[in-house]
This record gives sequence, structure tokens and C-alpha cells, in this order.
Amino acid sequence: MADTAGLRDSTTGEGDYDPAGPRPGTVAAGVVAVVLLVGAGAVALSGGPSPSTEPTASPSVASTTEAPPATAPTAVADPDAPDATQGPLLVAPRLDWQLFTGVPLPYSKTAGPSRVDGPLYRGYARSQTGALIAATQLATRYLLTPGQGWREVLDRQVLPGTGREIFARLRSTVDQDAAPGTYGHPAGFRFVAFTPDVAAIQLVSRFPRTGSLQVVVVTVKWTGGDWRLQLQPDGSSSPTAQAVPDLDGFVVWGA
Repeated sequence: MADTAGLRDSTTGEGDYDPAGPRPGTVAAGVVAVVLLVGAGAVALSGGPSPSTEPTASPSVASTTEAPPATAPTAVADPDAPDATQGPLLVAPRLDWQLFTGVPLPYSKTAGPSRVDGPLYRGYARSQTGALIAATQLATRYLLTPGQGWREVLDRQVLPGTGREIFARLRSTVDQDAAPGTYGHPAGFRFVAFTPDVAAIQLVSRFPRTGSLQVVVVTVKWTGGDWRLQLQPDGSSSPTAQAVPDLDGFVVWGA
């Protein structure tokens, strides 16, 4: 299922955010090929092809026309990130990192996630840093949250539409139990577009086993007082997944 924003070895992080849960893994043989097109960043699953210099892509299709719910609550202030009038974020923000199913995910005291409710990590700032963290977190959690937790993430933090329905159907057929190093880890990013209502971000993942890099484009929209993930009509979180030789032109994540 794969392409997600940086994913996979097998230890789970400990800490204030407590991103606990069993690690994801092996995909049923007949579903691997389909699932590799259904993620957001760069995830290779056991039994499936690992990232290489060969670019991969999920089908390019027009995005859903379904309108998101009306926005409401006020955003969290984020002093680390410039707003839309200041140009794109060109320096990695100061963040903490913790493992979730073996994948390092970013956290910020000012940009979120500020609230944890079971499998839901939410409360992101309405800023570039907030959108960046949300894109990285949500594109990983909707795909890899273990047990039935992924369903709650999908229902509450992914925008409704054809893509969400298709992903739910595909994901329900997958039984995971992966080996360490299978998922890509966040390596860099570049904003494609940002407004207070929508952000499109290129996320680069590095695969621990091979060192190869892959870039996808993840979109999040501000609705209902938080950022929510926008899926493609085929259920993937990015219209393409492309191998890149290095991080030139991308902002490299901090330690």
C-alpha cells in the first residue's frame, strides 16, 4: 500500500505523544501490486518491489470535486513558519521526531499535533509548518495505523470522496506485518503551493535498505478547523511517485 511520507522499520517510539501500536508489514501476495499505488510517500512492502532508480507512478486523474465541510475553529499560532505572503518555507522548522510503526514522524509544540485521541493525531497550525507536519503525519497514519485504527483516521482526517471509498475497500483486504527498513523515512520537502486553505507539498522519502529516494506530492486542505488529507480518485495520496537522485532543490529535514 504504499507510497507514504517516509515509512518503515519495526520499532515503535516512546514518549509524550505515545505513537504506539503494532508495526505494519507483510501484504497479502495478491494485493501487493495494487497497494503499492495506494499510499503517500514512499513505502515498499514485504513481497513487493523495493524503491529503485525506476520511477513509479499511480494513475493521474482529476481530483475530486466534492466540497469539504465549512471551516470553523481558530488556528494555533506558529512562530516558526512564514505565512502565505512571505513565500515558501525554505528552511526546515525546529521539530521533534518520534517513531510510528518504525517511521520517524515530526512533532512541534507550536504547530502540532496538539491533541491525541486514540489513533487520531490532530490540532495542526494553520501555517506552512502545520501543513507540512499534517501532510507527513496523515499520509503515514491513514495508511499504516494498525488494527482498525486506520478506519478512524480515514473517516476523521481524510476528505470524503471516491478516493476515500476506494482506499477503504483496498485497505480492508490487506494484512500487514512488515520487516524493518521496508518503509521510506522523511528526507526532504518542497512546497508546490500554499494558502491558508490548501497546501500541496512534495515529500521525499529515503529507503533505509537501499538509500534510494522517492518524491510524491501530498495535498492537505484546511476544513473543520484542521488540516485534512486529500486523496486521489484512485485512493492514493499522490498522483505520482518519482525516483530522484538526490535532495538538490529540496529542503532537507533537520535531525
